[in-house]
Amino acid sequence: MSFEYVTRKDYSNLKISLIELIKLVQNELRKFFTFRFDFIGSAKYNMITVGNPNKGFDFDVNFEIQKIKKEDLTEKEIRSLIIKSFNKLVNKNKTSLNYPENNSRSITLKEINQKESKIIYGVDFAIILNEGIIFHNKKESTIEWQQLRKNNDMLKNIKVIKSKGKWNEFRKKYLEKKNENADNDKTSCSLFIESINEIMQEI
Repeated sequence: MSFEYVTRKDYSNLKISLIELIKLVQNELRKFFTFRFDFIGSAKYNMITVGNPNKGFDFDVNFEIQKIKKEDLTEKEIRSLIIKSFNKLVNKNKTSLNYPENNSRSITLKEINQKESKIIYGVDFAIILNEGIIFHNKKESTIEWQQLRKNNDMLKNIKVIKSKGKWNEFRKKYLEKKNENADNDKTSCSLFIESINEIMQEI
């Protein structure tokens, strides 16, 4: 599979539509809790890639819970409310988005071209609470809170790479790693961090 970068032109309108949907979810759930949202990873740095055109590309978004207005609201209830809100809005707006998938670390939506039987894009929503992630343990059928690993060093290194004029070199290395990777268990995030570390060694 050959990966290439998706241009801003190709994903910007989709991102705008996605933001509109997220804002509807915010309004829907405001009486229970408030949250901010941030595009992270490849979407944040204009490094979205696509390999198989029929599987589209991915956005990653964090929902960071800010203020809980209903007392004793559990992690399970927070996650359930978000899923129900997506279900309601997808049905109401008759979009080409599928109903949310309740995955381990994220709630996943996909926009599907039914006529051509292909995925246009997918989006993974992670729910962040008190510097941890609300995690769906499928084996135990439970909703748990898990501590997140801080990425302060990674963010600092990205700033250094940009300041040293190595950003394009970093983009090239990351794409090469994705195309050369033969380990199905190695995530794009791992390849992203490897690329950062190798550029930092050169600096």
